[in-house]
Amino acid sequence: MTTGYITATTWPTYKLGIVGAITKPQLSPESTTDQEPPLGEVFCANLFGHYMLLHWLMPLLRACGSTSPAKVIWVSSVEPQHHHFNGSDFQGVLTGAAYEHSKRMTDILSLTANQPSTQNRVSAYTAIAEQSAAFTGSSKGVKRPVNSPPTFHLYHPGVLVTSVIALYWFLQYAQVLANYISRWLGSPWATVEPYTAAQAATWLALTPESSIHEAEIAAFPSSSATVTGVTNGRVKWGTSVDRLGRATARPTEVANWGVNGSGLPYVRDWWGGVHGLGRKPGATEATGEDVQGFVELGGQVWEGMERLRVEWEERLAEAERNGANGNQ
Repeated sequence: MTTGYITATTWPTYKLGIVGAITKPQLSPESTTDQEPPLGEVFCANLFGHYMLLHWLMPLLRACGSTSPAKVIWVSSVEPQHHHFNGSDFQGVLTGAAYEHSKRMTDILSLTANQPSTQNRVSAYTAIAEQSAAFTGSSKGVKRPVNSPPTFHLYHPGVLVTSVIALYWFLQYAQVLANYISRWLGSPWATVEPYTAAQAATWLALTPESSIHEAEIAAFPSSSATVTGVTNGRVKWGTSVDRLGRATARPTEVANWGVNGSGLPYVRDWWGGVHGLGRKPGATEATGEDVQGFVELGGQVWEGMERLRVEWEERLAEAERNGANGNQ
C-alpha cells in the first residue's frame, strides 16, 4: 500500500493532458501555416523557447573564463520514462503526455551534450553567430571575449506544488497534503515546497565545476569501465528530502542511461535499494546496449533541435527585415 501510494504521487498514470495544443502565431497574428508552421505549446514552453533564448545569450555565456565557465542548468522532472519520447511526434503535439515528452527530451539533450556523437550539433548551438541587437539584447559594436562554452547540468526538483496549473483552492491544499503524506511514508522526492525543491539547483549553481565532477565520480567509486563510445557520463541531480524535509542533492536514475551512462549498476542504497521507495517500480538497470541507444537518440534529438532553431532564426530574421522595410 505504501509503495502504491508513493508511486501514484510520484509517477502518476492518471493525469489527463491536452492533445494537440499549439502556440499562438509567433511572427504576426495573420501568419499562415505556409509562413509559420505550428509549434507545440508545451514543447515551446518547457524546452524550445529556452533553447532559442540560450543560444542568443551565448555571447554572454562564452565570455566566462575556462577556469570558471558559465553553467546551464536544464530543469527536468522525476517523471519522464523511456516511452514518453516519440521521435515521430517530435514536438509532442499528438500525445496526452506532452509534459513528460518535453522533459524526456531535456534529459536526452543534457546528458548527451558532451558525447562525441553530438559534438557537431552542440558546437553549432554554442557558437556565437552574427546576430542583430534584437536577438542578442546588446548594443551594436560591443565586443566580448570568446572563451569557453558553458557546461550543461541536469536537475529535477522532485514533486512539488506550484500555481503553474490553476486549481480550486481546496484541490490545491489536498495536493499539498497528499504530497506531505508521501514524504512521511518515505518518498525521497516529495519536496512539496518550491524553496526546498530548489536545493539541488542551488547546489549546482554555486558549487565549483571540479567539485560537481568529483561528486559524480563518487557516485561510482569503481566505475573505471565505461560503455564503448560514451565518455564522461553526467548525472541527473535531483532534490531529495527525508521525512523531516531536510533536503540534499542526489543522483537520479534515468531510463536507458542509468545514473551516469557507465552501464554499471548503481550500488548506493540511499533510495532504498533495488526495490526502494525512491525508485520507480519496474525500473531496470541500464545495460551497455541501452546506453549506446540513448546516446544515438541524443544525436537525433540534437539534430532535430538544431534544425528547428535554424529554421526559426531564419523566419525571425526575415520578419525583422520585412518589419524594418515596412517602417522606412
